[in-house]
Amino acid sequence: MDPTESTASKKVISAMVLVISSPWVGAEAKRPADEEIRKVLVLNHHSWKNKPEASWICEPPPVNFLFAGNLQVTEEDEAFDSAAYGDWESLCVQPLKQWRWDHDRESLLLEEAAERQKTIERGRIFAEKRAEILRTTTLDSLLKRRWFDKWDSEREITGRDESQRLITELVHTLHSAPKLSKAVVRRHLRSCVEAFNRLDAVNPFIQTTHAEDIFEALELIVIVTRQPDLISAIDEWRDW
Repeated sequence: MDPTESTASKKVISAMVLVISSPWVGAEAKRPADEEIRKVLVLNHHSWKNKPEASWICEPPPVNFLFAGNLQVTEEDEAFDSAAYGDWESLCVQPLKQWRWDHDRESLLLEEAAERQKTIERGRIFAEKRAEILRTTTLDSLLKRRWFDKWDSEREITGRDESQRLITELVHTLHSAPKLSKAVVRRHLRSCVEAFNRLDAVNPFIQTTHAEDIFEALELIVIVTRQPDLISAIDEWRDW
């Protein structure tokens, strides 16, 4: 049941609070002075253009947040508003980023440049891996593959045999197709994904690792058929 719905026997009132961030950043869990808390964090780091950091949030604070005390709400506080909606975790990030932009910008930019380089390197490795797959893997070779052999617990075996059948059947179908057009691959791929949806609905067994294994198998098949654009469609169709 949607907890925001009202019924004859249950009425739930949903509320939101406006959370305004302070620019104060500390190295320990120590309450800052009231005047520090009352300052509003204004974001001008990176592409931000002097935006006050304030968001409407509907969830309660996380349990690991520390209560620092209360401040009396002033007329100025009452007049403050925001068009943004967010969450507690994202509000924790901005004060530190702004502090580093103001006090440690060189190191921050170096770290971000290094992270961008890592992303580029990961992309290069992925492209090389895909090229190697296209060079060495064919539907013929996939016909001989044993899928999901690492699923060996009692619970996993329950869904393993049927999962192997679905993937093997997809490979056979594509291998025997007169022409592997994008439309043909898309139709059979979607049919396989939807079969996995039905399988998991009847016998829920797909956990995170199983979902990753199934997705990787389907991704490999899509790459071998030279229709990599269909990889994103798998996420659209699957319920697991």
